[in-house]
Amino acid sequence: MGIAVAEKPCILHTIPGRIRMHMPDWSGQGKRALEAQLRKVHGILSVDVNALTGNILVHFDSSVTNEQHILEIVQNTLLDANIDALGTPDSEPTPPPVIRERQGELIRARIPVRGLDRDPDLAKRVVTSLKQHPGVHATVNQLTGRVLVEFTKHQADIDDLIADIVGMELPELPEENRPAHPLDPGPLFQSAIRLMESTLGLGLLTTRRLLHIEKPLPGASTAVHIAAIFGIVQSIPSFRYGLRKLVGRTAASLLVSLPNILALTFADSPLGLTVNALESLRLLTETQARRSAWLRHEERVKSAASAQPDAIIRLGAGERTPLAARVIEGTGTAIGSDGLPLPAIQDSIIPPGARLYGGPFVLQLQSDKSFQAFTPEPRPAPITPSFLDNYLRVLNPISFAYAATTAIFTRSWRQTLAALLLVNPRAAMIGQESAELSAFARVIRAGVTMVGTRKDRTIHLPDIVLLDGARLLTNRLELKTVLPMVEEHDEPQLLALAAGIAGAAGSPWGGAFKIAESLSATNGSFDGYVALAYVEGVRYTLGPVKDWSAFPAAARLRQNGNYVLELRSAREEHPLGLFALQPQLTSGIEELVQTCQDNNIRLGLISKGDQMTMQALAYRAHISLLECDNAVEAIRTEQQAGARVAFVSDNASAAEAFETCDLAIGLTDDRSRLPVRADLLAPDIPAIVAILDTAVRRNATIRDSVGLSILSNIIGTVWGLRGIPGVGRASRAVTIASLIAMVDGWLRFQGGKRPTLSTAHLIDPHPERWGQMSAEDVLHLLHTSEEGLTNEEAAKRYQPAPVQTHH
Repeated sequence: MGIAVAEKPCILHTIPGRIRMHMPDWSGQGKRALEAQLRKVHGILSVDVNALTGNILVHFDSSVTNEQHILEIVQNTLLDANIDALGTPDSEPTPPPVIRERQGELIRARIPVRGLDRDPDLAKRVVTSLKQHPGVHATVNQLTGRVLVEFTKHQADIDDLIADIVGMELPELPEENRPAHPLDPGPLFQSAIRLMESTLGLGLLTTRRLLHIEKPLPGASTAVHIAAIFGIVQSIPSFRYGLRKLVGRTAASLLVSLPNILALTFADSPLGLTVNALESLRLLTETQARRSAWLRHEERVKSAASAQPDAIIRLGAGERTPLAARVIEGTGTAIGSDGLPLPAIQDSIIPPGARLYGGPFVLQLQSDKSFQAFTPEPRPAPITPSFLDNYLRVLNPISFAYAATTAIFTRSWRQTLAALLLVNPRAAMIGQESAELSAFARVIRAGVTMVGTRKDRTIHLPDIVLLDGARLLTNRLELKTVLPMVEEHDEPQLLALAAGIAGAAGSPWGGAFKIAESLSATNGSFDGYVALAYVEGVRYTLGPVKDWSAFPAAARLRQNGNYVLELRSAREEHPLGLFALQPQLTSGIEELVQTCQDNNIRLGLISKGDQMTMQALAYRAHISLLECDNAVEAIRTEQQAGARVAFVSDNASAAEAFETCDLAIGLTDDRSRLPVRADLLAPDIPAIVAILDTAVRRNATIRDSVGLSILSNIIGTVWGLRGIPGVGRASRAVTIASLIAMVDGWLRFQGGKRPTLSTAHLIDPHPERWGQMSAEDVLHLLHTSEEGLTNEEAAKRYQPAPVQTHH
């Protein structure tokens, strides 16, 4: 069999030296051989045959040949082709699902790229290849695993761009799905259709009752049994989830739900239609909330710095680097994973996710070398079965045994069908799915953004939460201790000097010294380690201690996990004083620890960076410090014991850990992008607390659903032993249990909305404080107001650590 073309090739687009042709009804066979034959033609420079689209892109020398001649050659080549010349069919990959948008002449397409999160260099290769197409602008979003392609109509062909991307994708792994997208219209489409059909069915039945029409609809008795069969089929986990895996969740839901709703309508079952309507409404509202939250996220980060490798970006104090970055201009510090400052000077490399102080900075983003391309490995051990898992495993054989016994004794397929309805897990499964959707809706109300690129990730209650470094628990540096070293200078004088020097040098340690009145300092500078300035003509320096052996007091401060600075004067041989800085714990740590303790969730901190600082901070936060500094190893160790692991990180180096864990939570603010494939985006620690609280509610709802299902199974068994009821009555019993399970979940997931920031909260009864605060201090105070506190409560909560002085 050769190339099958029913129609002649036609020209799609042509410019001097370039022609794109289309081959209608081409089977895709013999792509490589066809390219080889066309390249032999004199004047043709290059040939690209796309088996996905049936297009041929030819570059040629216009002084040697022309478009019409090439078209005739292609046509003759196809007509004369045979299997000996063209060989066997080529294996072509399946085109990925693309989300397309059109705004006038501008076309935008979000194309999933397999392996984007596994290979740090793939994003760069994809962008470089796509930009070779004239008029095409491409931006990779590692968070969603997709590339956004923008071009004007007639400038490029979307199918050719997709073919280029498919050719660069990494090989497909077993059980791997292409990344989903938060704006996927599938769930919205299917929920709207199901809700509309259920509403129409309920409307028809209500109208019949209002008109006192008692005559059954045509085929009512048959419809009762059909609806029962659909109900039983949806209660078999292997069929329910197997069909979704085979044709996709949206198509599987429509294939089963639409005929089931139709059957319920003809069977005169308002209860069944009500359950379907509520399920559809829950999915519709959750999908709309998810899409709205994602659009808000995209709007917030629209003005954020680029996260594309090799991009040149500008960042100010308090902003984060999305990727590792090389400093081109600017001097200051960057907060490392342990919460301590690192020098940010020209040509130094800033780690991903680091918050900058000082500056402003001009940076060149680097390809993230903190991790190499990796291949995901299967989970080392299955997750410990849940209450629902055990229930399904036990009930399924019992249900079929009960139905078989009924069939033997009654010899009636109707009674057997009723037995399957009375003893099945449908109420539990409906309760589970309703709980999952309600959980998503609740965390969205708490300010969390659902990404959801991995379809198998949901909000389960984890056995352990692992935090990727101490920086997640801190918001800035604070002054802990002031230690005068000479009698001539007391604590207020030292603080004033240090505040003036730090301010003149660009505040390289953030607002650590802005709690004090400062002296006027001039000619300030900072070299990444030491701040220098002049006060009343005297040269002062403020920087890390150099000779620890000469100052035992400084060594003791360092051993307590502090970052110790010494203040020196050009007129004095010895330092004037010592300042101990420590990472300030962010708000919400106590609630996080308490929530984990109340629900038997272990909380662990990955030990990355300075160990003394990590130990001190873990002690202050009451969080266990793990000995392992490799997040992937720590996750696999926990999974080996069957634990469910949630992992929290704020930087791009967490790609492999996010792929390995069971729930990936990215901690990010509105001023920066997180270029790594996370499942949830949390703005702060209280949002993580909300995620865990929601997981607790989900577990409780599913537990209640299983309890209701067990109760309905027991009642159904007893009912059956006393005389099997009809199929219609058996269906009503299961439907009522399912309806109660959904109402229970609706009640449990009420609330959870975090108050938004209002202008009233910006009015501070103590305005003089604002002049003494740095920009990050003001943001911190605004954040506490966002939590719903009054102005006075917010001001009281914002209290720097008490400064300890020693004379």
